[in-house]
Amino acid sequence: MTAYSVAGILLAISALWMVIKFFLFIVILWQISAINKYKKPHPFLEQIAYRNHGWTIKNKQSYLFKEVRLLVNTDLFQLLLFSSDNDKKHIVIFKDQLNPTEYWQLQLFLQQIT
Repeated sequence: MTAYSVAGILLAISALWMVIKFFLFIVILWQISAINKYKKPHPFLEQIAYRNHGWTIKNKQSYLFKEVRLLVNTDLFQLLLFSSDNDKKHIVIFKDQLNPTEYWQLQLFLQQIT
């Protein structure tokens, strides 16, 4: 083998390695963006859901909400929660069931998600 053929082989290997690194970088960025599009449930929301509806958020590390829709009427809040596995939770919160601290916490929570 001549020096030119060895250099050509090494150049091809390094170019292939650069292409592989580029695709790995793209895959890592794609995974990070997929992780960041889900929101962890707010602790206050877990408390209200448990008290008013008797269900707890199972496996809190993996149960993430990708969408929170809010419907506000004069006397109640309706939260529609869509989890990462497309499981839909519907929570109705009557304003008169909340004590003043909970009502204030709910107002803060609503400011965070809107």
